[in-house]
Parts: sequence; C-alpha cells; structure tokens
Amino acid sequence: MAVLRAAVNKMAHQKFSDTSSGFRAFNASVLQTFARSYPVEFMDSTESLVQAINEGYRVVEVPTRIRARTAGQPSTRHVRLVYHYFRLMIVLVSQLPSRRRQVGTS
Repeated sequence: MAVLRAAVNKMAHQKFSDTSSGFRAFNASVLQTFARSYPVEFMDSTESLVQAINEGYRVVEVPTRIRARTAGQPSTRHVRLVYHYFRLMIVLVSQLPSRRRQVGTS
C-alpha cells in the first residue's frame, strides 16, 4: 500500500501516513458535499479523502496507535485485494483535478 499512500500524498500535496483506514470526522459542509456527490455504490475511504481535498476542504491526520491483530484472519483475500487496489488506482487517477478549488472562494 506504499504506492497508494505515495500517490495520494502527491495528489494531495500533503503527507498522510495512512490513507486507507481510520476514523473520519467532518463538518456539515463536507457532509453536504458528500450527500450530493458520494456514489450510491461503495466508495473507499481513500477515495473520500481525495474527494474532500479536491473540493478544497482542509484535511488533517491525527496519529493513533494500532495494536497488532491477536486473533482471527483478515477478511480480504489476495485476489480481492489486488482487484481493489487496481480499481482504487484507476478511480484516483480519474479524480485528478485540473486545478484545486478553495472552499468559499470564487
């Protein structure tokens, strides 16, 4: 996932240590934007991160500590993971903005 993180960091012009997991919190303005444009089908958390940045919203990462798995197995299988990864890269490339907008400006 290092390639994905590097791609998002380059697109966002800022540094994120984890682009594919974590708690997301946002204000009413972001919620309204997502209500208008969030796809009916599944949208990856990385896609929503990039969309918020492309819309001109300020996005910050708050560091957390994640403990190692102590039981069970990951639900993602290898083939599904590869499919998901390539699908996400295609979606992110398609979201490359021609220029970044700032919220509240003309």
